[in-house]
Amino acid sequence: MQGNYLINLISPRPRRYRVIEGTLKGRQTVATLFWAQQYQIQGWFGYQRQLARAQFDNQLTTWAKAGIVVLDQQAKTVTLTPTGQQLAAEYRRDHYLPRCGHLSWLVNTNRLAQRLLLAIQVASEFAHHSHRYLPLDVSTAEMAAVKQWFYTYRESIVPTVGEECYQLGESLAKTDSRWPQLFVSQLVGWQTTGMYDQQLQRSLQVSADSLSLMKHDVWLAIANQLNAHNDWLLTILIKPLLRRSPLSTSAEQTLTAYLGGMHIQQISERRHLKVTTIREHLLSAAIQLPGVLDARQLIGQQRWREFRRRYTGPVDQWHWVSKDNEDPAESFFAFRLYQIVRSQHIDG
Repeated sequence: MQGNYLINLISPRPRRYRVIEGTLKGRQTVATLFWAQQYQIQGWFGYQRQLARAQFDNQLTTWAKAGIVVLDQQAKTVTLTPTGQQLAAEYRRDHYLPRCGHLSWLVNTNRLAQRLLLAIQVASEFAHHSHRYLPLDVSTAEMAAVKQWFYTYRESIVPTVGEECYQLGESLAKTDSRWPQLFVSQLVGWQTTGMYDQQLQRSLQVSADSLSLMKHDVWLAIANQLNAHNDWLLTILIKPLLRRSPLSTSAEQTLTAYLGGMHIQQISERRHLKVTTIREHLLSAAIQLPGVLDARQLIGQQRWREFRRRYTGPVDQWHWVSKDNEDPAESFFAFRLYQIVRSQHIDG
């Protein structure tokens, strides 16, 4: 992917560039999740999981030299200049922008694409009684999953998979008329080779980075559609790849324990994890599952009232201040939780 898309994540107000990088890579740290929400860039979450730091930093440095952005190495922030603002507006007018970032937690789109494309190839060749063909080059794990699925459901695969692909295309078209074209153009099967990226760019009349973003959206939309049809054969194939929650498995276990009535210290002892880790899990839950926690109870009534008096104005401009008689780690946890719920317009 080219670097021009990065301009969409930068603002005339300073933003922490490592948060931007972490958002693109899909990092689920509390800092990344929180500030991505404040910057309103969470829609880009996970769109470039393989992004190299050198590539990211070089793009910002190039733009800084060209007067497009201002880099503050001490504060680790990046800001759009007036020139940059004009370029950003032009980019948004002429290029594709993400639409499915809210689903990025659902699946690894690379694995999903490999598994589905191979399955559809196998079904197509099988439908035409073709037994001598070169299967797509996918990982051993995806090859094994498709093979097991095929031999289990081979009697019903031919009519069913075709109908499911048709319904996927119908669903994709409701969002963007180019999406089903992109999906179908990637398919490989009997007497069909599929298109390379350069061919897709010409066919869809999009840039390389727009194509990459669009592909990611299409696979996320497909995953979401399949997740809503548990009885589909293609869903049975890809179900093991789908996550149940945006939370990590460990954070989900912590949340379950807390909602079950356990206190933070008890969860820490039971799970043999540091208290700070348990707090991080709960903050992640507060960000990714708004309203799931009773923040007022966690923070405490007295501190909640104190915070309401002390912190006013834009949430992203608040500065934490710890009292001498407080545990700094616990105090910051309460502050961040309050900051999160107020930014979500939740009053506890």
